[in-house]
Amino acid sequence: MQSLLGTDVEPRPVEVRNLTERRGYDPSRYEFFRLLGVGNASFDADRPGGTTTTGGAVFVHPANGTPARVEQVLVHEFVHATQFNANMLPWLDALDRPRLTNDLLQTRLALVEGGAVYVTDAYTERYLDAPAQSERVAERYADGDPAERLFYARYYFGSRYVAAQVDDPSELERAYDDYPRTTEQLLHNLTPGEEPARNLSVAAETGDEWREGENDTLGELTARIVLQSELNDTVAREAAAGWGADEVVGMAGDEQAYAWVLRMDDAAEADELEPALTAFADERGDEVDAAFAVERVADETVALTVGPESLDATVTGDDGNVTVTVE
Repeated sequence: MQSLLGTDVEPRPVEVRNLTERRGYDPSRYEFFRLLGVGNASFDADRPGGTTTTGGAVFVHPANGTPARVEQVLVHEFVHATQFNANMLPWLDALDRPRLTNDLLQTRLALVEGGAVYVTDAYTERYLDAPAQSERVAERYADGDPAERLFYARYYFGSRYVAAQVDDPSELERAYDDYPRTTEQLLHNLTPGEEPARNLSVAAETGDEWREGENDTLGELTARIVLQSELNDTVAREAAAGWGADEVVGMAGDEQAYAWVLRMDDAAEADELEPALTAFADERGDEVDAAFAVERVADETVALTVGPESLDATVTGDDGNVTVTVE
């Protein structure tokens, strides 16, 4: 591994652990994700797996994996140990840290996991008689439900991004030199300066029965996966592809309500998103006990409100400044 990565990082001894209880992934703990149809993902306990701490401690769960599959897991985790111990990931030691939104988190996870998959593929091609790790990831992403897709996306799209940035595992550190800050940039192999997020500010004005909660940015990748849960994959992908910025604002009362405001790159992209988001809202509204409504706020901006049937919400403003009023 040291020669493959071109580093002198010495991995710590590996510990074999039963990681079954750590194998779940439940984004539906965030109520808005549950309402959008992103539930709980569970994974086959017979598959080998592993985890690595930021301090470089490696834990592997062999399960019922073949020797080649377990070796791939070990290589993958050793790459993580090198990423951490060789200080490849610039955000870990950054003094100025931006707010960690869902979009930024998914971007960073993809850069970390994508690098490990890319190097594991190179190792597999050189030393193992086994399918590439990226091939299995691609299959699981394609066949997955929304939660599984959200989980495997970091491996699938991350490895594609890294493969487009470097020509050899020894160059892995170069993939993090001018790394993406949004999943839009990650998906389309862009630098931070090429497609920065558009300006968007969303505020809530609430009556006595509601109070404004936390806000978040979901990003193009999550928007794509959410739309794909109810729409044709191509339609969803193209509708999300014009993403410029988004913000989710939560509102709490006796129940929860949300406004998801998306600003697209231009009016034509918003024209494509609006009917797709409306179709999604119609389908999803039939499946969950909540009211969904879509509003065209401005030329480039579309909003989805989700909440109880009694929710009285209006969304107004221009492309960069939006107000959600809830009575």
